[in-house]
Amino acid sequence: MKANCKSLRISCFVCGVALLIIIAISIIYLNTYETRKEIYGIVLNVFIGIFGSGCVTLFLAISSYNESKYKALEKFYNTIFKMIKEFDSINFINTYFNRESLIDYINENRNLKTKRLLGNTDSEEEILKNTKSYNVLKDNYYKIHKKYVDKEVETLKENYIYYNLNNEVKKIRKDIPKLCKQYITLVDKYDKEFETGLSDIEFFTGKKQKEILYNGLVKPINELIDDIRYETFHFQLYLDNEGNEAIVLEKLLLIQDKIIQIKEDNDKKYVHYSVHYVFVKKMIDKMCESYNKYFKNQMKIDYPEIGSARTYFK
Repeated sequence: MKANCKSLRISCFVCGVALLIIIAISIIYLNTYETRKEIYGIVLNVFIGIFGSGCVTLFLAISSYNESKYKALEKFYNTIFKMIKEFDSINFINTYFNRESLIDYINENRNLKTKRLLGNTDSEEEILKNTKSYNVLKDNYYKIHKKYVDKEVETLKENYIYYNLNNEVKKIRKDIPKLCKQYITLVDKYDKEFETGLSDIEFFTGKKQKEILYNGLVKPINELIDDIRYETFHFQLYLDNEGNEAIVLEKLLLIQDKIIQIKEDNDKKYVHYSVHYVFVKKMIDKMCESYNKYFKNQMKIDYPEIGSARTYFK
């Protein structure tokens, strides 16, 4: 790419110099004596030949320059798209539970052994049912599953809620190590190849356009990856059985908020919790808009904003 730029500059210089010499010799030729015109005519023909050859080389250099420019841009956009799609492959925690209470409740589960060592002889169920976080989650569960809970015999309702609520919490806890591994893998896969590509693009579009591409497409991905990279230390500690599960869940949910939004929608019969891939959707739209400024074959990716949903009876 640099060679193509250098070739174009040399061709422009040669053509420019040859043209100036041709103009100068032509003026001299028209104003000189007949005896010298033959000499100036020969010199003029030589530089006209040089100018013609330079023009041919210039046209070839322009063609090569444009080809290299679009190849560099296509490589850049392909790399950006590949990286955006990596966020699309990550699983998420889609739950209706109050987050703060969910984190506290998982922490209570984690501290059961400690309470036993301190002399608490109550059963696991009794300890957990007496926590503030359990009662908040219990209300969350009843609100969503009221139709099924109310079908149970009154004396069994409490046990029904406790059993099923804990099953849902166990599923979330089971997902935590999987999510930690996914984020660690994402950071490992990530490289700044498109930043190197930006230096090539600067030869073709200039520094100002490079900054526009960086700020619009590269910087948002860099910032999100850096946020994830900062937390992977805690994720790895957790996977090595040295971290706090509740803290890790809190960090996972904070990262998740930067990639997706979970929205609650209600109708007469159902409550829907839908996952909206806001980061991926935003970045794909920006990438298509940027791509279409350079290429005639317009890019349009109809990426579904809603990725998945959970539906419950009211």
